[in-house]
Amino acid sequence: MTTSNEIFNEAVGRSMSDLYMLATNTPYGPYPYAGIPWFSTFFGRDALITAMETLWLDPGIARGVLGYLAANQATTSDPSADAEPGKILHESRKGEMANLGEVPFRRYYGSIDSTPLFVMLAGAYLDRTHDLATARALWPHIQAALRWIAKYGDRDGDGFVEYGRRSAEGLLNQGWKDSRDSIFHADGTLAEGPIALAEVQAYVYGAWTSAARIARSLGHTGRAAALDARAAQLRQRFDEAFFDEALGTYVLALDGDKRPCRVLSSNAGHALYTGIALPERAAPVAAA
Repeated sequence: MTTSNEIFNEAVGRSMSDLYMLATNTPYGPYPYAGIPWFSTFFGRDALITAMETLWLDPGIARGVLGYLAANQATTSDPSADAEPGKILHESRKGEMANLGEVPFRRYYGSIDSTPLFVMLAGAYLDRTHDLATARALWPHIQAALRWIAKYGDRDGDGFVEYGRRSAEGLLNQGWKDSRDSIFHADGTLAEGPIALAEVQAYVYGAWTSAARIARSLGHTGRAAALDARAAQLRQRFDEAFFDEALGTYVLALDGDKRPCRVLSSNAGHALYTGIALPERAAPVAAA
């Protein structure tokens, strides 16, 4: 990429060099590590978002990320690792503490958004490349991820995906804001789970619609129609439960008692990205 601005050219060149420096070759293709030094390892959410952002430049990164995460998708339930069948990896480590079980991150699944983001990336990759062979190979993993969303992700059957750690060693908050005090009410009280984050519902909507496009491309028209219907239903319920007229935007989250965390945050912006936001909500959400 070359422009008339030398500083811009240097910034883009440096960014591309850094990206490829962080990419590690795997049997499935390149995989971008999350950062040096402590995060120089496999992360699910970080790599999935990086792959989405670089699809225009190098779809091979997305193919590598999808292949590795599919190969490491959870197949059994393990509370110590927050693992459930179909769930996508949060992170994987090979250090002494992980190997000895002193930390749960040898292969850890405590990320509420990696699974829907995996399906979203699969759909975006197919849109970008028309690589039906890869989509067909990933389809069983996509279906397993959708089953996880419907069965394990929706912990109380209300149609929203919530998180709550299953062991004391796991992450307390399992979205991209994962510090212990990151999800709270307007008065500063910490939210207690299971917690349904606004952006996670947006990703789930994106997963349903992405899976519908993949299904249609693979000839599964009945399945595609059912997935589109599920997405439409979630979109309506999300607006009813999460949009706050006084705030002029979507609330940060619903806590375990379904009380909204009436906090202005950037999380609501993700609803614009996936399209779960109703058209009439776009302007106020952007303005908030």
